[in-house]
Formats: sequence, structure tokens, C-alpha cells
Amino acid sequence: MKSSKINKPSILLVGAGSFGWNHLLVWRRLARQGLILFTGVVEKNSHIRKKLKHIKIPVFKELTPDLLANVSAVDIVTPPSTHYAIAQKSLIYTHVFLEKPMALFSLDARKLNGLAKKYQRHLMIGHIYRFNGAIQKLKELLTTSDTKPFFFECTFIDSPHQLPADCGILFSDLHAFDILDYLLDSTPKLGYATLFKNKIRPHFEIDATVLLHYAKEFDVTVKLSWRGIIKTRLMNIWFPDKKIVVDFIKQTITVFTSKEVRKFNCAKKNRPLDLELIDFIDILKNKKIKFPDGSVGLRIIRIVEQLYLSAQKKQQIKFFPDKII
Repeated sequence: MKSSKINKPSILLVGAGSFGWNHLLVWRRLARQGLILFTGVVEKNSHIRKKLKHIKIPVFKELTPDLLANVSAVDIVTPPSTHYAIAQKSLIYTHVFLEKPMALFSLDARKLNGLAKKYQRHLMIGHIYRFNGAIQKLKELLTTSDTKPFFFECTFIDSPHQLPADCGILFSDLHAFDILDYLLDSTPKLGYATLFKNKIRPHFEIDATVLLHYAKEFDVTVKLSWRGIIKTRLMNIWFPDKKIVVDFIKQTITVFTSKEVRKFNCAKKNRPLDLELIDFIDILKNKKIKFPDGSVGLRIIRIVEQLYLSAQKKQQIKFFPDKII
């Protein structure tokens, strides 16, 4: 097993397409700052490998045991359906940062947690909105409020060109469920989901409307869609004495009351992805910080699975936090 003390972690990126390219840019920047050793990229797609030629970094076609055994950690940013197999292979040899969703089945997510425990690996899941400045300020406002919210409304819209080829919107855009998990420290008690597919995407939903009820007498609606023009990440929260509007893209919060309007600009110097990967570096150095680990990833997958069950049965379902489907 690798030494538990890592002064300058060596990082191998698996997947440089789409969002993986953003990870690549951050890792290169952190390497220039002397925080890591960036050992290269594993990429099967020949077109992306061609794109990587002008960057002076090693590029590998296959993820081999030899590569895994010689790095401090891997960062997996591949299509969702591949997450489980690649993470399963990697955890035997090294620590893992795994983009969301952790897996497409809760049984697989549980297996990854078992491997991480067995081999004493750090397993961090890429729930990036936990590193958004607005969510941290919002948690503070919820904690210090004299009144309790009774209704949350979440709207997450993307454009069709961002459609993944191997899963529907509930898995691809599960950010809202993770945000609620972070803010509320609670699992919903009841849920109802309706899904919409079209002829272009007959196997996976492109729209989802979700209703959630929590034990503390408040309700949540979540609207997800891949049919928009402008990317949207909004949350509205109603209280007896105020309304809070959050824009997670702009990282702003506006609080409306009968007497005033207060605005907060919550953006930090570093972007959420930078903060997320810097935290992963600190985890590799065994700094004791709270992060979205495999237990968080599994919890979110369970919620999504049970929402699919609701849509299939066309009825309200009761959530069972430990249920494996």
C-alpha cells in the first residue's frame, strides 16, 4: 500500500473530453504552482488524443496497472456508465477522485465504498456545488434564520448539446439533490417524479419534474431540463417572513423581506473546480477536512434510483435511505 504521507501528490487524469478538459487545465495550473506532479492523461478517444498533442504532457491510450501503481491518485472524468469499472480497477492501486455520478447503480456505489475501505483509499466524489460560494453562504443563512423555510424550488436547465450518451438527466444533473443534502442534512421522506423522453432520446429522459417532502414540514420541487438555451442553476426558498433567491452560476444570493432587499456576492477568488481539486490534494496529504466521500455519493444515488422507481410506478414513493435497487 502507498505511504499515507504524500508531500507532493502525483496525479493521473482519466478522460479529457468535455468536462475532463476543465480538470486538465486546473491540474496543469496546480502543477505549475508546484502543488502536484501531473503525470499525464489516459484517453481512449483518438480525436481527443490528437487535440492533446500540442500539450507537452504524456498521453496514454489505456489505463494499466503499472500506471496506477506509480501515481498518488487518479482523477476519473469519463462518461457516467464507465465510472464504476474504472474506479473499481483504480482503487486496488491508488486513491481516487471520481466525478459524479459515483455510479449508475447503488449496488455498484456500495462496492466502491467497500474497496476504498479494504485498501484504505481516499475516495472523493465530484459534487462540485459543495464548493460553490453561494451554497456555503446559504447554509449560514439557513442556520441563523429566526424562521424556518416551508418551500424550496430548484431549477436546473441545460442546452441539448450537453446531453450525455449513456444516462438520463436525473443522473447527469443530480446537483440539486446533492445541494439539498448538503443544506438540510436530511433525507426526503416522500417523493414523486415524472420524466419526459422524446424521439431523439427514446431511452433516456431529457426532462424531469420531482416533488419531495421532508419530515420537517417543508416541500421541494426540482425541475431539470435539457431543452433550454441558457444554462440555469437557480434556487428559490420561501419563509414566513422572507424569500431567498440563489443563482449558483453567478454565485449570488438575494434576500427579500417586506422592509429591505439584501444582496450577497459569494464568488471566491478560486473557482469551485479549483477549490474542489485543491481539497483533494489536501486529502491526499491526510489533512482532516470534510469532503463528499463515497457515503455521500451513495446517498445521492439511492435518491435518484428511488425517483426512477416513482416514475416507473407513476406514484408517490416513500424513501428508504438504505435501500439498494
